[in-house]
This record gives sequence, structure tokens and C-alpha cells, in this order.
Amino acid sequence: MDKTYRTFWRRLGALYVDTFLLLPIAIVLFAVGSQMTAPASLLVLHAFGSLYGVGYSVLFHARYGQTLGKMLARIRVVDLSGNPIGLRQAIWRDGPSILLSIATAGLGADVILNGFNPFNMFDAAAGVPPCLCCLPNNRSA
Repeated sequence: MDKTYRTFWRRLGALYVDTFLLLPIAIVLFAVGSQMTAPASLLVLHAFGSLYGVGYSVLFHARYGQTLGKMLARIRVVDLSGNPIGLRQAIWRDGPSILLSIATAGLGADVILNGFNPFNMFDAAAGVPPCLCCLPNNRSA
């Protein structure tokens, strides 16, 4: 039996490595963002925070065919003919994650524009975007 594609555990390990590599960035973003009050700065920081993970994945897959975690696990992402994938294939490969990240950025922007700080973990009102909440929001008609 061909074991070429039996990489579940190695892929899971690679995911953990990539997560731990990106975690310090998230911690810094939350530390900086929780201290900010300017909506424009919060919007930029939240957009970056929503998109840096998929950017990492797309750029590393397009350039090297693997993320740092996959490099450690000796896994390479290739197309059906065994050739390295390019930028277009990397974007399609991470398409669902990209869409989810864009949605997260949009919902965070809604929270920020309604006067809340999504980086403030102690503010329960900032955790749910007003557009998803059944409570009346502060928008004027």
C-alpha cells in the first residue's frame, strides 16, 4: 500500500508548529489593540489580525510549497502532476480560510464602528458584532 499520502499526523503536527509560530503575533496584536482607542488604528490592526494567518499560509505555499511547520514535518504541497503550486493555486487552496478571514475582518469592523474595541477581552459587548445581535444598536436611521 502506497504511504505517500498518509500524512495526517504529520500535517496535524505541522499545524501545531505553525500555530505556535503565529501565536506570539496574536498575543502582541491583542496587547497593543486592547490599549488603542482610535477607530482608524483599530480597523487597521484588526484587518491585519484577521488576515496575517492566511497571508502566511498562501505566501509560504506559493513560494516554498510548504509552511515552516510542513518543512519540519517534511510535507510539500504539490499539484496533481507533482509540480509545486503557484500563487493562484495557493489562493484557491486557502480559499475558505481567506473568505472566513475576510468575514471576520468585516464583523470586527462593524464592532469597531459601533464604538467597541474587539481586542478588549473583558468587554462582553465587544464580543458580538451588533449586526448579529438582537439588541438594538446605536446606529441612527
